[in-house]
Amino acid sequence: RARSPPLLRSTLKPEAARVRRLARERAGRRGRARARAGAATMDKATLTKLRVKVGVLRRAVKEHAMYTDEVAQLTAKGEELGPEHDRYRQNAQALDESKAMVLDVANRVADAREDLSAFLDTETVEEAEELCKEARKLIADAEALSA
Repeated sequence: RARSPPLLRSTLKPEAARVRRLARERAGRRGRARARAGAATMDKATLTKLRVKVGVLRRAVKEHAMYTDEVAQLTAKGEELGPEHDRYRQNAQALDESKAMVLDVANRVADAREDLSAFLDTETVEEAEELCKEARKLIADAEALSA
């Protein structure tokens, strides 16, 4: 498609804006209702993003606690079994896998914490005050895990 010269394009923009404004005025209430619905949709999308980010961090913190507990249990079980037991090597492999998962989940917690805190710094969601409080608490918990 051929592009119009810049001068022509700039002269058409105000005309197009005027046509859209006139159409909205003619639509009356219907046009204003649609405009309000569009604004509410933006807030709803932001709220949904916040819920997802809080859920990701909440799940990562839970997984970190679960794998940390699993490492403690496997360590105790390995000490209880002793190196001469048949299942000692299997327990040691499971312990190594759990330690690797603790490191992986710690990285995911750090990423989710940074993502959520950046989102809260840039976006404002008035309707979800309780969710924002929970998010800030989760961020504090995640910082305590990484410290």
